[in-house]
Amino acid sequence: MQKAIHLAYQARGFTKSNPLVGCVIVDQDNKLLSWGHHPYFGGPHAEVVALNSLTEKKEKSLKNATLYCTLEPCLSWEGKKTPSCLEKLLQTPISRIVLANRDPHAQVSGKATTRLEANGKKVEIGVLSKEAAWMNRSYIKWVTTGIPYIRLKFAQSLEGNLHPLPYQRMQLSCPQSQILVHHLRANSDAILIGGNTARIDQPKLNVRLNFYRKSPYFTQPKKIILSKSDFLNLDRTSLTQWLLGLGQQGISSILVEAGPFWQQQFLNKNLFDEVLIFVSPKFIGPGKGIILENPLDFVQEEGNFSAFDHHTWKKSGQDIVFQGISLKGNPCLQELLKT
Repeated sequence: MQKAIHLAYQARGFTKSNPLVGCVIVDQDNKLLSWGHHPYFGGPHAEVVALNSLTEKKEKSLKNATLYCTLEPCLSWEGKKTPSCLEKLLQTPISRIVLANRDPHAQVSGKATTRLEANGKKVEIGVLSKEAAWMNRSYIKWVTTGIPYIRLKFAQSLEGNLHPLPYQRMQLSCPQSQILVHHLRANSDAILIGGNTARIDQPKLNVRLNFYRKSPYFTQPKKIILSKSDFLNLDRTSLTQWLLGLGQQGISSILVEAGPFWQQQFLNKNLFDEVLIFVSPKFIGPGKGIILENPLDFVQEEGNFSAFDHHTWKKSGQDIVFQGISLKGNPCLQELLKT
């Protein structure tokens, strides 16, 4: 299963709203027969890739073989882009299916495993479930709640300012951090900024790394420019409904690269799943930072970040990057990580 997870990660940035999935097939003596992963959005699924890459000689070893997959095999439904992996598996003599997790998608969850068992296949679920769930946390959030996974990203000076006053465009993050941001963009369905950022900075909001740009299977993230005028009432309910609308359009993850105002809105209304703060070793003087409406909600007595279920610090060139994960809006992931 560890190899299957490793294979799945190879498609980061290419599957968009689809999950990352890897698959490995071994014979009854645990010898590797075949492997594969879901390579890009609309492309063949991991199980199909693994089965199709079997040589004629190895196909004879499928009797009593075991298939390891990071996610429950898919079924067919109206509008689905690819054939059913379940039906293809049922046509093989593979006797044992080991899964990391059930697919939380309502069209699939539990149905494929029930069919497999009804057709004499032995099914085991839960191997490296936490690692596999973590890998697909944005997919899990989207299919279980209808709301895209919200990742807030901003760079700040040592004073905690996102930009100087009077406002002027300033690059705070170092080159290594800028490369990391392009990877974050590539792994997002959409990038969101505010009207002021759009007018003053005029950012391109695209992925400029050749690794992605040269691939025929890569799609640039959508650009979203958000304005206060888009809402009659800028409250949690209005923002949630707006996010649900984006989710219905197939947008499963959003990278918020807006200025202080919109970052504050998502933070103060607890409408985020992940925060990435790039702290630059620079002082910029008078500036504008993020103001929390009630900072005490974010800090426990012992000084831990109660808004985050997981948090880490790491170095990126000259910068320090803080990553905080909140599971409050992702109930299915909370359940998977408990096991």
